[in-house]
Amino acid sequence: MKRLSIILSFFLVCFFADINFAHAFSVNPTLIELSGQRGETVLSQLEISNESNQEEIYLLGSLNFVAQDESGAPDFIPYKEDQSGLSNWIVFSTDTIFLPAHTTVQVPYSLVTPDDIPSGSYYCAITVSQTPTEVVESNGVAIQATIASLVFYTVEGDTLQKAELLSFETTDKSLFFSSLPGLFVRLQNQGNVVLIPEGQIKARDIFGRIFASVNINEDFGRILPLSTRKYQIFFINEDQTFFQTIKSQLRHFAIGPVTFSLSLSYGSFDQISDVMKIWYFPWQLFSFFLIVIVFILLFWRILSHFSKKRFR
Repeated sequence: MKRLSIILSFFLVCFFADINFAHAFSVNPTLIELSGQRGETVLSQLEISNESNQEEIYLLGSLNFVAQDESGAPDFIPYKEDQSGLSNWIVFSTDTIFLPAHTTVQVPYSLVTPDDIPSGSYYCAITVSQTPTEVVESNGVAIQATIASLVFYTVEGDTLQKAELLSFETTDKSLFFSSLPGLFVRLQNQGNVVLIPEGQIKARDIFGRIFASVNINEDFGRILPLSTRKYQIFFINEDQTFFQTIKSQLRHFAIGPVTFSLSLSYGSFDQISDVMKIWYFPWQLFSFFLIVIVFILLFWRILSHFSKKRFR
């Protein structure tokens, strides 16, 4: 099935990277979380602001999406190809908004939950655009004048929160490092609700001292049910000069075996933990100190030589 690749600007902290385009209108909230029972109609609203100097027409729509890859990037599905799921449950009071310049309107909509669906998380994007949906879908191109608000809806009942740690490794798969390496964590959501993992990775030296730590998923990225998400973690900037590397090695000083301990939590009480070891030797720092010592000794020798000649 051909999927529609549309670049939508989200201004979100949910599960994709920020995409910044200049728009003459804005939509709030950009992330909506709702819950309800089977057969229940849930009411909500969306705020649209016309920031231009003239009256504009805005068109409302909805699109289902799936996780495109392990980065969490969305893959939007054209409505004509997938009329099931949450996008089909959303009913707008009107799908066309005429909005005068510099004004804001609250647009109500209903979420009509079917009677015969399983419990769990459902998700779609409400789109606000100045381009008709059929034009977007027929062109299959990037439409910059489209803003989306993500809707995550949980049908209450027999829900399952379950995650599995698939990988906890260094990015280049080596065991010997001169600086703190980049790490990646791969988590698989094996339940039926969206998960937002949070946690930390701590680096301990040979004496058990914590000399560095970094948070995981600070942007609160979500893992969709039955999908895998890869989180990349960096203690330091990878593109460093020689002296920047020395500075970071001095700040995070250690030598010998280093243990990385992973601690993650998701849901109410569920936790995941793991450990990994590497060998760490900051040769740039030691080389710098060696060069400094050599220069000091040379300077002292030269100074001693001239002092002896002076007092002869």
